[in-house]
Amino acid sequence: MTVTCVGMAGEAFFTCDYLIGADGAGSSVRRSQCIPFEGFTWQDFRFVASNVKYDFEKHGGFTTANMIIDEEDWAVIARTGPGDAPWRVAFGVRTSVPESEILAQIAMHYERLLPGPRPLQYELVSANPYWAHQRVAKTFRVGRIVLCGDAAHVSLNK
Repeated sequence: MTVTCVGMAGEAFFTCDYLIGADGAGSSVRRSQCIPFEGFTWQDFRFVASNVKYDFEKHGGFTTANMIIDEEDWAVIARTGPGDAPWRVAFGVRTSVPESEILAQIAMHYERLLPGPRPLQYELVSANPYWAHQRVAKTFRVGRIVLCGDAAHVSLNK
C-alpha cells in the first residue's frame, strides 16, 4: 500500500504492508477511511491536565500514582518519568468557569491540592483544559489499516 502524507514541508510518499493510525483524537487516518467516531461529550465534567515540577515525595510522601478523593478538590497526581521529569496533576474544574479563566485558576487549585510548606515552590511546565468524551471508532480496522490509541477511542480531549 502507498500512503501520501501532506505537511508543511510538502508531500511525502511511503510504502507499507500495514498502516497504523496512531495520530490522535482528530485522526486523519480514521477520517480518510470515513470511520465514524461515535459517542458523546460529557457536558458536566471538565478538568485540567497539568505537568509540574515539584517534590511530591519530599512534601507529601507521594508515590508513582496518587488519587486525591474529594467532592470538590479531586485530583490524580502521577509521575511522568524518572528523575527530574515533571509530575502530572489532573484536577476537576467547574463547567461554569469560562475557558479564558481556567488556566488563571491553576495556582488556586495547587494551593488546595499540593502538600508542603507555603508559599509553594513549583514550576508549571504545561497545562491544558479538557472536556471528557466517551467516543470510539465504529471499527478499528479497515483492510490493512489499523487504528490505535486516541485515533480509536478517547475519553479525554481538548
